[in-house]
Amino acid sequence: LEALKNGDIDILPDLAPSIKRESLYLFNREPVFYNWALLYKRPGENIQSFYDLKGKRLAICSKSIHGIYIKNTLKQLGIHCDYVECSNYMEVFDAISNGNADAGVVNRIFGQLMEDKYRVERTSIVFNLTPVKFAFPKNFKRKKIINDIDEDLKRMKEDKESIYYRLIDKYFSGAERPRILNAFTAEKLNLYFRVILMLLLIIYITKKWKIMLKIQGYWLLLCGLGFSLIAWITDFVLLLTRNPYIFYFDLVLFMVSAVFIGAWFLLIVMREEGKL
Repeated sequence: LEALKNGDIDILPDLAPSIKRESLYLFNREPVFYNWALLYKRPGENIQSFYDLKGKRLAICSKSIHGIYIKNTLKQLGIHCDYVECSNYMEVFDAISNGNADAGVVNRIFGQLMEDKYRVERTSIVFNLTPVKFAFPKNFKRKKIINDIDEDLKRMKEDKESIYYRLIDKYFSGAERPRILNAFTAEKLNLYFRVILMLLLIIYITKKWKIMLKIQGYWLLLCGLGFSLIAWITDFVLLLTRNPYIFYFDLVLFMVSAVFIGAWFLLIVMREEGKL
């Protein structure tokens, strides 16, 4: 924050505004996302509300907006507790895990990402919802950059398949949802397999053309090739639209075409072996 205040850096990408901070820095308008504070406790502690913190050792990051908030809130409620001052959220979790604090306050992002690595338990206490924005020095002149950031954020938020939501899901939700990019990886394998299959069929048909003409089940091959052709067309549509439903439809078409072509191939083999 001092580097931003002194103009040593131009952009700080994750800062929650406050009255004091807005007097020192410029902020963009569109929130990147919303953050809030979570209260964690040492296993075995019975903490259900702020009032249960009375007489407890509470670890806080003293310079964080959530640490300042809970101090002011507990003071207004007349709740006294012993504060364990920490310089970052890792120290807060360390204090709880090592028994140096009975409870601690961290933001929900750190909590969700790191709670499994420490001997801490999350309580149901959630407070201080705050937007997280980009911050700039107070004398920042390139206002167009701020406007561009706002426009890009709005555009990405409107597109549910954008990189914005993929990153939010990946890093803040604990697990990444299946996305269209994963579908494209599977589609490439699907496409390669289909090309190899078609090449093998062409080679086989070239060698066994006379046999194929004598087989009454040639309609199996035609149906399989027809479904495969439609599947190839949907591949092109998928590349244009990136619609996950088209991807699943394409997989169904491919499986149907594989069944028909496989049945035709089996028919030829059985006919050659004299089983039909």
